Amino acid sequence: MSENLISVIPFTVHSFQADVNANARISALFNFMQEAAWQSAEKLGFGFDYLMAHNLIWVLSRQYLRIQRLPKWGEDIRIKTWPSGQEKIFCYRDYELLDSEDNILLQSTSAWFAVNVENRRPQRTSTFYPETASDFPAKIFPDRSFQKLSWGMEDVLSNTLSVGFQDLDVNDHANNTRYIDWLMEGLPLSFLKHHFLAELEMNFLAEAVYQDRIAILQSAEGSERYNHRLQREADGAELFRAQTRWQPL
Repeated sequence: MSENLISVIPFTVHSFQADVNANARISALFNFMQEAAWQSAEKLGFGFDYLMAHNLIWVLSRQYLRIQRLPKWGEDIRIKTWPSGQEKIFCYRDYELLDSEDNILLQSTSAWFAVNVENRRPQRTSTFYPETASDFPAKIFPDRSFQKLSWGMEDVLSNTLSVGFQDLDVNDHANNTRYIDWLMEGLPLSFLKHHFLAELEMNFLAEAVYQDRIAILQSAEGSERYNHRLQREADGAELFRAQTRWQPL
């Protein structure tokens, strides 16, 4: 039964999804994973349409990934994804990104929950999650658990931006993949041109909506590890935390 929960979706890295080094942008990889998750959830009966019928939407809460290699512009890849567990309010989903020879380029695990559209309150999985999707395949990182990220260093303002119309998704808030792009905007161009992201862990803490002014803050731990925060300027609300590890190209 668990094999029936695994979906494999093909993608191609197009020119508009490539960075200055002709590698897939990190946000493009997250777009691929998000699309694969949507297709998988729809196929298994708990996707967007199912949740909307129950006045619910999916919200990404946590995600962790390790990258072995970034796919190149023009490369054909496949995303393998499956629901990997559930507890209380959280539903877990894992991913593998494979090249044409089945080499693993990326592995990731994520935690999602469903919120009521009207009051934005999280719902227990037992109220909406189908029993038919409970015999889960193995987790990619079985010994890893999600925690709220924290660090003892003071973060420094590195950039600011405004949420625009093109940042919004069907839930009328900034799509979670935009947070990844904003994180990158806090790092120097000279650093980004000569490093690739090897590891990333994220906490999505609050929504960003149209015309919010966002402060991008960060601190460095050595030369290849960074802490990142996104904060709404109007009320100081923290929207996002992340920690990254980079390697030279």
